[in-house]
Amino acid sequence: MTAAMQESTEADPTRMVPAYEPSAEQALCGALIVDHRLLSEVDQMIEPGDFADNDFRLIYTTICRLRDEGTPADMLTICNALDRAGFAGKKGVVHVTASAIEATPNAYHIRYYAEIVKAASEKRHIRQLALQVARDASDPMSDPNELATRLWEGANGIESKSKLPKFITSRQLSEETKDVQFLIQGVLVADQPCVIAGEKKALKTTTIIDLTISLATGLPFLGRFPVISPVKVGMMSGESGQSTIKETANRICDSKDIQLRDVDNVSWAFGLPKLNDALVVQAVERFVEQNELKVLLIDPAYLCLGIGDTASNYFGVGERLECLSDVAGRTGCVFAIITHNRKPQKERKYKMPDLEDIAYSGFPEWAGQWILLARREEYDPEKAGEHKLWLNIGSRAGFGSGWAFDVSEGTILDACGRRWEHRLLCPSEVIHERKDARAAARRRDDEEKFEWALKAFRRNPDGLSVNKLKEEIPKIGGPGVGFSKALQYAEELERRGKIESAQVPIRGGKTTTSGFRFIPDDG
Repeated sequence: MTAAMQESTEADPTRMVPAYEPSAEQALCGALIVDHRLLSEVDQMIEPGDFADNDFRLIYTTICRLRDEGTPADMLTICNALDRAGFAGKKGVVHVTASAIEATPNAYHIRYYAEIVKAASEKRHIRQLALQVARDASDPMSDPNELATRLWEGANGIESKSKLPKFITSRQLSEETKDVQFLIQGVLVADQPCVIAGEKKALKTTTIIDLTISLATGLPFLGRFPVISPVKVGMMSGESGQSTIKETANRICDSKDIQLRDVDNVSWAFGLPKLNDALVVQAVERFVEQNELKVLLIDPAYLCLGIGDTASNYFGVGERLECLSDVAGRTGCVFAIITHNRKPQKERKYKMPDLEDIAYSGFPEWAGQWILLARREEYDPEKAGEHKLWLNIGSRAGFGSGWAFDVSEGTILDACGRRWEHRLLCPSEVIHERKDARAAARRRDDEEKFEWALKAFRRNPDGLSVNKLKEEIPKIGGPGVGFSKALQYAEELERRGKIESAQVPIRGGKTTTSGFRFIPDDG
């Protein structure tokens, strides 16, 4: 045999051991024995034929059959069903199933185990296909085009099947799909992606820090919305800086009568991952799993998604966000993305925000729930610590509310430093307050003009006609007024007993006309 032939024989793929992942097959079956409800996570990914080990293939098939029959699948029912199915494992049913449970690091990583099993199965399939085509290729009469087509169709079939969405039965939808579970009553639910957005000076970061601390401690969000139970939370900030986050968190903790150092359920990060990198996304997923995070807030989105020129492209942004949806589905963590609202048009300025105000394409469609912030009135630098905001909370899960959100923070130069004081009002209350404020302003304005009118009468003891009154008020420094307003002021002053109707001189005293005259205090 020549050296070339010897080398070819040693590299012969037909002599290589087919891909097989016994640990993953065992862990997958162990996870299903621990909690049969996890079958809905993998039954569209894995078929019985994907198992190389006959024992594990039979265990998987049995659990699927029990599910389809509506029989609860626990250790006892699974072992009994395996016995009836003629389980032929050398070590016995109980030993094999118990060993599978013991070999399962974490049942809730079942999709990860399934992906390993599926990948090995596809490799075996490709190997078998390639070997068959290779054998047929040795036939002098074989058609190379037909052989190439078989290879292409076989490989393409695997790829297409792996990209199919997951299908479930109506029974699975009814019995295995979780109901809506609130993390914060009326604000945040599990299993839905969240977008938190707002315009400039709308306190996005401060609000999400309150959200973070509330989730971690179980204390009400914004002092109003109950947290169902404390959960582990992660917050990643790429803009504000560590000192600012600390100062804000301390203020919020003070408002809740707790100490920041005692808030154990939060993992803080002051930098953002590049989520357009698959390896980084995997690292984020591992961190979420290792720390058992139920919510991860990422502020702001544009610094980590790498959307760049695709910011206005619905499909481009959607692809970036899809990776987070995949991680959320595998981990059960709610990803809350913080982003900006676009500058409001004139007709939208100071109005309650909605999803259409979000700056980037794709975010409104991705959002399964949202917290939106906007200003109710212009930001006043002279009142730097005072904010009048709108707060819009909603979800596709079927809840929502709108609030007027008033915040008093003070400034760092205040004697007591900055604070976190706020109140939430129904929009109708704000509307009434605005009406009352406008009415009060009109009354103050009218009182000021009444004083100018009274001053004009005092300066003219012989009295003034209405025409002369409207001319006299601007002469003494008051505002310009028309005839009807001048008459209104005179009639009101008469009603108050400050002036009286009288014939007053006009044209240098040559004649008189109807008018009003000041009543001296001693008269």
